[in-house]
Amino acid sequence: MWFLALLGVTPVTNLKELLFGVWGYGWDGMHYLRIATLGYKFPLQAFFPLYPLLIKFFHVFLPLTLSYRINALLLLPTLFVIYFLALLIGFKKNEALKALVVFLLFPTGFFLQANYAETLYILVSGLGLISILKKKYFLAAFLAGILSSVKITGISLGIIVIVSFILENKKDIKSVFKLMGIGLLSFAGLFAYFYFLNLKFGTFEIFFRAQEEWGRGTGLSFYGFFGYLLPIYRLFGSWDAFRKFLELIIFVFALFMLKKTFHKSPFPIWAFCLLNVVIPVSTGNLMSFNRFALMSFPLIIYFSKYIKTKKEFIVYSSLGILLQMVGIYMFINGVFAG
Repeated sequence: MWFLALLGVTPVTNLKELLFGVWGYGWDGMHYLRIATLGYKFPLQAFFPLYPLLIKFFHVFLPLTLSYRINALLLLPTLFVIYFLALLIGFKKNEALKALVVFLLFPTGFFLQANYAETLYILVSGLGLISILKKKYFLAAFLAGILSSVKITGISLGIIVIVSFILENKKDIKSVFKLMGIGLLSFAGLFAYFYFLNLKFGTFEIFFRAQEEWGRGTGLSFYGFFGYLLPIYRLFGSWDAFRKFLELIIFVFALFMLKKTFHKSPFPIWAFCLLNVVIPVSTGNLMSFNRFALMSFPLIIYFSKYIKTKKEFIVYSSLGILLQMVGIYMFINGVFAG
């Protein structure tokens, strides 16, 4: 396979290595590895730098085939952060544990262990939300700055930090200077990445051109949105149609949970989820929304409360496992499931 040779990885010789390789190099995983080993070339500028930088860091003292498996290290602290966040917003210990299981069995939960940035994103954003709820705004702003160098949706945490700080200190005029510092810190990662693009490629606008190369616009288009979904009916029975159908179903699920949690969730968490739904679809389609939904993980936490009986839990778990198996099959067999 040409990209294995490109990365200088020894060709696979057995099934175990083949599956290990596909899981690491499949789809966006390959692009993250190319950035980590070869640097940015158009249109890879659409991918933010922190995750490939972590791969490059671990590659200093680990083989490449292990350094891109950092999600294996990140998943445990990520689950701990989700558990602690659930307790912080009023879940009992047994409810928080159930929420973890529901989160792991979410239909696209398998991406948490693929070579994708979702686990890193959830870990940092979870810590940021906890910091906001504890009113540690400078720490939250620092984490928001980190998150803004993971994905474009990372700006959502920065926005929430600023709004939360303003609401908390609206009567204190002396807080203006603190607000300026928090604002700059909250988007530091994005500013640093755009500065890098400007130095290396002459303009940060290459980021937006790269986004268009991957099928994403920079403004909401309802024609494009419904045009993206229309092939569901024309391609009935195909894997591509199933993927788009799943994207639509999970999008509807996200809207449903946003409505259900409007008065039940702390404002910073609800607003964070809203932005993580709005920002991806603002490009005019639902491309990869079934994976992006993981980044609105508080919605999945709250959904676990609606699974009350053992029978309902078994049904959800069975369906989640089945859909994950189908998703893994699509992922490995070249049908973009993300």
